[in-house]
Amino acid sequence: WYPHQHLDTLRWQWHAARNDFVKNALGKVLLDVSRLPTPAQGGLPYFESLHRPIKTLCAAPWHNDWSSGLRLHHYLGSWPSYAARTNDARKGGERSFEQWEYKATTNNEETDGGIIMGPWWEGFVREHGIEKALELVQGAGELPPSRRNHKTAGRTTMSPLTTNSTTAIMEDEEVDAEWHLLPGRLHKILSTKQTVANDNKMVQFDAWVRRKYNNNNRLGQPSLSSS
Repeated sequence: WYPHQHLDTLRWQWHAARNDFVKNALGKVLLDVSRLPTPAQGGLPYFESLHRPIKTLCAAPWHNDWSSGLRLHHYLGSWPSYAARTNDARKGGERSFEQWEYKATTNNEETDGGIIMGPWWEGFVREHGIEKALELVQGAGELPPSRRNHKTAGRTTMSPLTTNSTTAIMEDEEVDAEWHLLPGRLHKILSTKQTVANDNKMVQFDAWVRRKYNNNNRLGQPSLSSS
């Protein structure tokens, strides 16, 4: 057992361009709640988002994630790990196979080449010794037993470590239907040529979905739009 194929920080190295805040989104915040208004002072303002929780108190300009003092990375991971939470209320909407495939195949413009996250394992081994290090990460990255035989995707995902191209995985298996975009959502996307919204992330995702299913139709593959 060796951790490089189990730990996301070592396995997945490619990401969207650093200043692409459409794909990366804005960073979340650390909030000193001791400085917020108390109930006696009128109570807390409405929290709009973890990205911009209280605009009246935390006004622009906001720090982007490359100039902040602390950065925590999100990892998309493999399809089985993405789909491991079977009771996710966002299934078919905010979280879907299409969302995963879109991010896995388009957010690959840059790599840190192991410069930022890669060295941590070597330092961890030097500090604790290989036996203790392996003991401490034993089981990390493994799916729960009930999900280890979960159907994986006959699509593409990011190739780890060495390339920014995509590689086919498990071509003979299919994605559970409940993980695809909800029929109503998919129909709404495919029934128009362009999404008009004040949300660039949605606009880009919808355009990708149209290309995906239009290409499937040209190749004679079934479309979900009629399901």
